Amino acid sequence: MNQNQEIQGLIIFQSLLSHINDDRKNAEDYLHKIKDLEFKDSIKIFLSGIESTDVNIQNIAMICMKKNYLDKEYYALLDDNSKLELKKIVYSLIHFDKNIKSLNRIADFLAKMYSNEKNQLSELLAYVVKTFESENEVARQFAIYIIEALCELGELKDDIVGGSVDNFNIIFKKGNIKSNNNNLIFNRSL
Repeated sequence: MNQNQEIQGLIIFQSLLSHINDDRKNAEDYLHKIKDLEFKDSIKIFLSGIESTDVNIQNIAMICMKKNYLDKEYYALLDDNSKLELKKIVYSLIHFDKNIKSLNRIADFLAKMYSNEKNQLSELLAYVVKTFESENEVARQFAIYIIEALCELGELKDDIVGGSVDNFNIIFKKGNIKSNNNNLIFNRSL
């Protein structure tokens, strides 16, 4: 990412957080035009905000990236290489020393991304199980949040989870998860 793109991205996300309506409107207008850019150029703008040291900018950048790329119609237009690159980028953002709110945004993004790629959902479920087995409590919270986001999207159905029952039993036994009338209840304060 060159310095101009980094500065441009930071200005856009700072403007979205501004109390000045014209600044926010101009930033929103710019973000609507990002879809016209090549993927490799547009992703750099979002990464500049996500890699910021300001948690508020990180969060708004992640929300905007999710809104931009995971719109079903737009996502369908991305070529396979761009989808793969997007997946690699999002996984590279996962660091368990990050603010939990930022990690929750990443979990939401992953859940939504995989809901657009239903045939690859088992890949995310395998990641969730592996992450949950960690002794790191933040990692475990992150894994639970991914499951919760998938549930909210209605993606955890019997046909998808069926092959992973043993893996989910690991999560249920190790975590603080209860079943109530076949609805899962997650305690985020693991």
